[in-house]
Amino acid sequence: MAGRLTTTSDVEAMKRSALRMSLIAIVSVFVFEFTAGLFTNSLALITDSTHALLDAVVTAILIIAIRLARKPKDVDHTYGHGKIETIGGFIGGIALFVVAVFFIYEAIIRLASSSTGSASILVTPGTIGFAAVAYTLAVDGFRISVLGRAMKKTSAAQQITGSTTLKADFYHAFADLASTTVALVGLWLVTIGFRQGDSIAAIILGSFLSYLSVRFAYQNAMELTDVISPRLVGTVKQ
Repeated sequence: MAGRLTTTSDVEAMKRSALRMSLIAIVSVFVFEFTAGLFTNSLALITDSTHALLDAVVTAILIIAIRLARKPKDVDHTYGHGKIETIGGFIGGIALFVVAVFFIYEAIIRLASSSTGSASILVTPGTIGFAAVAYTLAVDGFRISVLGRAMKKTSAAQQITGSTTLKADFYHAFADLASTTVALVGLWLVTIGFRQGDSIAAIILGSFLSYLSVRFAYQNAMELTDVISPRLVGTVKQ
């Protein structure tokens, strides 16, 4: 049936295709947003573009992880190399946590600077700043759509909860969407003269991302230790 994944090769091809499209999209975001950040002196845009760059690196790692996971079993890996994909998901979760901590740190520095009356760089969002944010939000939506469809198709084909690498990049796409929203709020607050609001929003976002990344990394760590869900055990016994 057209559009249906019937073999392992089809599933792996779908994973690689989705991740490659995600990688190309996020690299374009980094270039546009970083350039806009330099023109507008917006730390929010530059920080968000750095997040996009890190996300691109993680996506590349996930693509490599899928390729390595396809290697057949050998003398040293009698159950195959499937765990390598889980390791890729674990790395993705840890990287996201690092980004979240960086957001929180930068937000605290900004709040401290504003409270002490320190001079700050003049931010001039202008058309290019808001255009960069709009483009980034559109790309984030595109990535979420592509990765979401790929997760559903691979999950249905494999009769499992889906690919950990696709899920890692899916979470990263949502994190990008949230962080870009913070950048948008920051630019808008600058235009109305309220600078502290951007830092407060960034701290809230950083806390949420920290929770999300730790939870995802923990789930992959448990899978690496071969933990089995008690619910699954009960179902098998029945």
